[in-house]
Amino acid sequence: MIPSIQPKKSVRTEIFSRRLPTLQCWQMWDRLDSKLIELDEFLAYWQLSRAELARLCHCSLDTVDRWFVKGKRYRPPTEVHKRFLGQAHALWSKATS
Repeated sequence: MIPSIQPKKSVRTEIFSRRLPTLQCWQMWDRLDSKLIELDEFLAYWQLSRAELARLCHCSLDTVDRWFVKGKRYRPPTEVHKRFLGQAHALWSKATS
């Protein structure tokens, strides 16, 4: 008898297989208070290095450096960056309370 040849599922296929979010997933999302937080408000509560801020906000160290300079090179954090700060604050506040 010849064994049937079935394509192997790759690890990638198993990891990225589509699923429906469960009720628990939605409840966790609702608990994640993803308000936008200004950088100075976040830093008044949490002590992070610029490298850690870059990691947290999924951006480069150069981008973070521009948040702290004065003059033409200054660029404020975007709404996306502020949302990452808000999510981190919500998670870390719950974890440390």
